[in-house]
Amino acid sequence: MMHKMTMTLAAIGSTLAALALLGAAPATRPLAKFEPPEGVTYHGLCLPGYWAEAEFNQNLEKYRKNVTEKPPVLHSWFAHCQEHGKWRTWHWINPTPDGGQCAGEACSFAELDRKNGFVPVIAWTWMNFGDEEHSPRLQDLVAGKYDWYLDDWIKGVTEFKNPMFIRLSHEMDGDWYPYSEGYKKDPKRNSAADYIAYWRYVVDRFRKAGVINVAWVWCVNGDRTGGKDWPDYYPGDNYTDWLAIDLYSARNPKDVVGQFMDLYAKTGKPIMLAEAGTGPEQTKFNPHFAGEAAWVKELFDTIEATPKIKALCWFQYGSQWDIERDAGQLAEYRKRIGGERYGKAFVDSDRAK
Repeated sequence: MMHKMTMTLAAIGSTLAALALLGAAPATRPLAKFEPPEGVTYHGLCLPGYWAEAEFNQNLEKYRKNVTEKPPVLHSWFAHCQEHGKWRTWHWINPTPDGGQCAGEACSFAELDRKNGFVPVIAWTWMNFGDEEHSPRLQDLVAGKYDWYLDDWIKGVTEFKNPMFIRLSHEMDGDWYPYSEGYKKDPKRNSAADYIAYWRYVVDRFRKAGVINVAWVWCVNGDRTGGKDWPDYYPGDNYTDWLAIDLYSARNPKDVVGQFMDLYAKTGKPIMLAEAGTGPEQTKFNPHFAGEAAWVKELFDTIEATPKIKALCWFQYGSQWDIERDAGQLAEYRKRIGGERYGKAFVDSDRAK
């Protein structure tokens, strides 16, 4: 009898212990590279003019005067590997090792961000801007043909030392970039499998070189209208630090973010809205568009209902996208970006570990 009672008490103890574990708070997932604490969403901008300091300063002052004096944390900009057939290297190299010409040095853009206290978010794309049909092929990069180019960036990024985000060949799920499967002008130029191989090759080369100041941002387009869908291009959890969406008024924020979370919430990775905004060219595709102010309200409501959205970069990139072109959306944006969660300074969580 005593033996049975002892067994019963042991069983009860085991059950209570199990229940206690179930009721305990789940283990906190460690922060990803450069991820801010819970309840913080970095305020950022896609702001043009970074190719000339005076022009950039003028655009930044216009934003501060017309929109908000709250300083952005992130600045999102573009660096195509080639521009009109010339290489956009990190350092000035002319001629380049392949006998080509240099379009300019990307380091000057990064240094302008440093000077203004911004963390760069670099859309580094594998294409020939202005002559996309003659872009270098992904397969050739993976074969090692452009290692000299990658190594120049690796050296420069290492020398830069400060944290940066690299949004490697974004919006790959559309059909307008040559690194996408289904690219309109040359649908068979590259495949989704080529893209994944390219992504992994680049990340592996940076990692093997010991680069520690880059967070790799895998960024899709919010429309889901290309030849292949988001999952077809995903290089894997081990090759991405952040996930991102470019989200415009062609679609409503709540729906797009909901679809994205259905697919990628289990990764636990922070999410960046790397380009966000309204514009007539996008809005005409949205039958459910309720106006600029309503769209901006839904955007911020969605961010604040989705804790893993840790960064927002408004696409303040010209008159058709500027916030102040519509008084209603300007008022809503001012009100919401003024919230405490968008006012935090950058925290280098990776180096704080």
